[in-house]
Amino acid sequence: MSASAKDWNIQLLPAPIAADNKAPQIVLPPIVAAEVFLETPLLQPPELVGGLIHRETVTMFGGGSKSYKTFTVLDLGLSVSQGVPWWGRNVVQGRVLYLNFEIAPAFFQHRISTMSDAKGLVRPLRDFDIWNLRGCARGIEHLAHPIIERCRSGNYAIIIIDPIYKLMGDRSENSNDEMASMLNYFDEISTEAGGAAVVFCHHYTKGVSSTKAQIDRVSGAGVFGRYPDGIITLTPHEQSNAFVAEATLRNFQPLAPFVLRWEYPLMEAAEDLDPKKQARKAGRTPL
Repeated sequence: MSASAKDWNIQLLPAPIAADNKAPQIVLPPIVAAEVFLETPLLQPPELVGGLIHRETVTMFGGGSKSYKTFTVLDLGLSVSQGVPWWGRNVVQGRVLYLNFEIAPAFFQHRISTMSDAKGLVRPLRDFDIWNLRGCARGIEHLAHPIIERCRSGNYAIIIIDPIYKLMGDRSENSNDEMASMLNYFDEISTEAGGAAVVFCHHYTKGVSSTKAQIDRVSGAGVFGRYPDGIITLTPHEQSNAFVAEATLRNFQPLAPFVLRWEYPLMEAAEDLDPKKQARKAGRTPL
């Protein structure tokens, strides 16, 4: 049964305002002595993508304009939901929710169908939910709690938010305080949605990205290079239609850069290309 336009909409709520302009009360955990803390071993959140993504974390995918970021995270979502490898890495199968703020539903439907066929996935697809929200973009303070309410019973392993600029509202992309307040909502979504990993897309600044440190290539405030648990980027290679994948990971061992070649509609490993040879000219790599 096809979804109606009503199913794609959400109830937009005003941001909560504390009475008398006072900060809302929060309950903080206790301070504990180190030996008390060490007495009970804590289980780490399970890995979803080997060596790259845990549950209960926030991961940012960065890339230049039209660098196939949506294709990349859509591939990730399909791989996890269907339990098939992604970028040659093992995944743990889990339910996925894709919050699509940018692509019109008809075109997004075509992308999913085309990519599913290219990956040889068995239909009907399981455990992959799409929430088409184009036209519903608002500041995250208006959207976080409706999203949480829809996700509480979903048992999602990953929630993909694409793209982040649709949720900035009146915030300045260059303000550390304003971007940190927005990213804090992603932690809340992860926690309240049962420990789902939150994955989001962000764009590079203009200019030659390869001349900047990997964590500083995305546009806006420096907090983008500090807040996420994982920062995965796709930077143009000097060979056309190829990208150097790099990852800065808080909870995993360092990962050596590698090259992916764009073969519509998928990124495929390009082991014949040197990841040190990134493009040195501004602009998109020619097709």
